[in-house]
Amino acid sequence: MENNEYKKIKYYLYNYKKLPQKIAEREEDIIEGTNVGHNAWIKGINSESNSLENQAIRLIEDKKLIELKRWQVFLKRELVFLCQNFFVGNYIKLKYFEKRTEDEIKKLSKMSFKKQKQLDDLVIRSIYKKAKNRKIM
Repeated sequence: MENNEYKKIKYYLYNYKKLPQKIAEREEDIIEGTNVGHNAWIKGINSESNSLENQAIRLIEDKKLIELKRWQVFLKRELVFLCQNFFVGNYIKLKYFEKRTEDEIKKLSKMSFKKQKQLDDLVIRSIYKKAKNRKIM
């Protein structure tokens, strides 16, 4: 696994709960970036312009938006699977959702630093393998 792939997985894990907001913001940026006024609509009948249809196409084809949505769906499924194990689920909740430090995790869950590292490696490797298989890496 390359460093940028590792960082990408970490980014999406830390920002998992913010993904719906990020998707909505991206959609809003695309919509607001296209000025569809009355004159643009009239011109759109006869020529190529910033029509509502072009706006819809931009929403469908935006690569960043597609990536965010794919990661959101993928992580939702993967996290359900990983969290079936109590220790892994608890670690994911503390580390990525509550953004606790290693010391805080140790105090709260009585998990050694070595065990935390092992669980983190397990989570990242599992997500990486499945993301690679689904071709989202």
